[in-house]
Amino acid sequence: MAAVGEDASGKKFLQKLKHEDIDATHVRTLPGKTSSIEIFTDKSGEHRFGDWNPGVLAKFHLDESDAGFFKKQHAVSLTVYGPTRHLLDEFVRFGAGKKHRLPLVSVDFDDLSQLGKDADVVESCMGALDVAFLGLDKDVDEDLINRLKQVAAESGKLIIVTLAAYGAIAFLGSQSFIHPAPNVRVKDTTGAGDAFIAGFLVSYLRKRSVPQALRIASQTAGQAIQHLGAY
Repeated sequence: MAAVGEDASGKKFLQKLKHEDIDATHVRTLPGKTSSIEIFTDKSGEHRFGDWNPGVLAKFHLDESDAGFFKKQHAVSLTVYGPTRHLLDEFVRFGAGKKHRLPLVSVDFDDLSQLGKDADVVESCMGALDVAFLGLDKDVDEDLINRLKQVAAESGKLIIVTLAAYGAIAFLGSQSFIHPAPNVRVKDTTGAGDAFIAGFLVSYLRKRSVPQALRIASQTAGQAIQHLGAY
């Protein structure tokens, strides 16, 4: 579920979805440009984001037809940034209602830098979520990580924090699980977080085991960072 523009990039995106046999019935084409972002990769494989033009995503909204689509899925996940904060509110509203409740609802908050670097944003959503994902810096965000641990304990929900070379930590209620980063040759870290989330959710849906899901997620991310390009 997303929006693309009427430009060449939007058409290419839809063609790719069709080629991969991905249901695009809830991908809308809106007047304007498809979202785009600059990505720079250094010699060590670490990526850095440059300018981001959210394009038509900034005016994309979820509606009742999307909520009906939610209910047919095994899981639904949203990645939220500053210009798409409105989608988080809409997503939470659909997820909070019992008639829209899904087996698994997750949100990727990235590093919270575009959301005020505030754990309260995460806490306010946990009633409607099953899993929250964040990518933080172990050396800089220690206080934030401790706060998220507290949020998990208070909500009884699952919060996953990826820590780049330090691996990942999962807080499930009052429990904590740690998994090291994969020991592979890094070519490009772009998309590592997305791969991690995909691997985690698929494994967790099947077994409901946090340690196993962390292991699969780490392996999936490890595969992604061994080649150039996000996907």
